[in-house]
Amino acid sequence: MGQVLNSKHNGPVEFDQTWAMGQSHVGLLTGGGYAHVPTGRPLARKEDGLDAIPPGPAQEAFLEWWENKDKKPVEEIKKKIIVNPDGSYSFDDGTDILNAQDLIGYFGSGEALEQALRWFANELVRRDAVAKAATTKAGHFATKARTTAAKQTGKPATSPPQETGPPEVAVKE
Repeated sequence: MGQVLNSKHNGPVEFDQTWAMGQSHVGLLTGGGYAHVPTGRPLARKEDGLDAIPPGPAQEAFLEWWENKDKKPVEEIKKKIIVNPDGSYSFDDGTDILNAQDLIGYFGSGEALEQALRWFANELVRRDAVAKAATTKAGHFATKARTTAAKQTGKPATSPPQETGPPEVAVKE
């Protein structure tokens, strides 16, 4: 498993390997492809990768990827990503997209990818808000249930803990 970075714009992005040279910092994504490390944005210029990755096998692998990044064969794509009627993205089997790597690996580079990444960033914010609302609502219902039970039994909503040991029995001698 690689290193997961939570980028502001693209959510969690997992890198298998990263390189830095001067201001250029790029990484090899776990799902394939290369992206800028701090932002998770895919590389748009070949020079960005060449500036950061030193000459050798890693740079050769990058150059091979760069030359073939837009020539992805159809059989290599395991799941298709579709745009739903409400403008959201999902896999064609209906499952949610959980990380930006799925979008980057599917779309390659270009405006379609940028649009999908903008949607994903907004979707992460929406999912977080829904999770917080559900937690708050669950806490509200739990408090309401305790208060209702207290009114019905006449006991305080928060009672002291009860010991659950065996009952004591007095023995006559």
